[in-house]
Amino acid sequence: MVISRELDVCPIKLDPADCMPISRPRFAWMSEEVHQMDGLQLWPEKEYVRAYISADAAIENHQWIRPGWTWSGNPSTERFPTFMKAIKRRVPPPYPAGLHKASQTMVDMWTNDQYRYPPYQYNPRYWLYAPGRPARLLDASERELLLGFGPGHTEPCQAASLKKKSLQEHEDIRCSLCGDSFAMVPFTVMGAVLCQDLIPRMSPTQVLLRLGLAPGASCHPDLAVPLSRWLAYGAAPTTPADAVELVKNLSLSVNHTGSDVRVITGQVLSHRPPHHASVRALWWQWKQLFNVKWKSGAHINFLEMKMILLALLWKCRAPSAVKRRWLHLEDSMVSLLILCKGRTSSKLLQPLTNKIGAIQIAMGSFLLHGHVGSDENPTDAASRL
Repeated sequence: MVISRELDVCPIKLDPADCMPISRPRFAWMSEEVHQMDGLQLWPEKEYVRAYISADAAIENHQWIRPGWTWSGNPSTERFPTFMKAIKRRVPPPYPAGLHKASQTMVDMWTNDQYRYPPYQYNPRYWLYAPGRPARLLDASERELLLGFGPGHTEPCQAASLKKKSLQEHEDIRCSLCGDSFAMVPFTVMGAVLCQDLIPRMSPTQVLLRLGLAPGASCHPDLAVPLSRWLAYGAAPTTPADAVELVKNLSLSVNHTGSDVRVITGQVLSHRPPHHASVRALWWQWKQLFNVKWKSGAHINFLEMKMILLALLWKCRAPSAVKRRWLHLEDSMVSLLILCKGRTSSKLLQPLTNKIGAIQIAMGSFLLHGHVGSDENPTDAASRL
């Protein structure tokens, strides 16, 4: 225990398996003394102190598993093994862990999966099932939820262009990021210890009941936001969200140096460009209004901004478009940054930028710009026809 000797601190062993269906034992060295509380018991074991976490709440399978899939295990007793990196191999590694105890079924699945994980991870107890589909292990979205990161936390690990080249490679990277990470529940309890002089300590039950809260979002400590496959910013609304109200609320997130919608995911972002939070396209329902077939080739940045101009012209056909504020979503960060400032030194894009600005002045309207990832842009498929 080199770290313990160097710091002269007895480490604390934590494991989310105490209250969640995942095993992830880790050590923590605390500068503050940790005291027992409701849901937290401390027991000296060998050269460390074991912190046992208990909670009155329980994580149900439907909260984290992908819709349409089932897990035969009992979340109150069964535990998934510690997540590992996903390393695709052509030949099996030397001395793979658990191979001598693996059944032929496990070996076959391990081989078909190109030896990504150690053989013991392919135990049928950890398989997920869906009608008409082959059994599989946990995917990245399920792993990040069980770790407490929230849905889609590792999704931006690659640019959309790289992701489209190989969806499997993108999935492997996300799983590897989960394999290199810590579980949030036990370390949130330790974080509460560090802040106990400032705010009352939250019990493990409170932490478990707020795992569905989006990163950076805040609400009253007594408010429960259960874990789910959707980002949540507080209690569930009593009435369905209205599209107009949603746009109004997003307008409040406009940066003072431009008209782009930025802080909307709950993440704390810098006020200096080029940090931009992406809007989720799934917050709205979409339909195709018009499409344009280009007669000649042009630079992609020109075509992206040209479509924004055409969309603005389409909006301005009706008298009701006068003195309006619109939210326009685009996956081109180049167009977004230029149109937010309203100027550019690019001779190719200057005419389009001037036209878009002139239309807004003539109509007395204002165009807000929001970024949406190209992998979930509802117009991306139609633009490639």
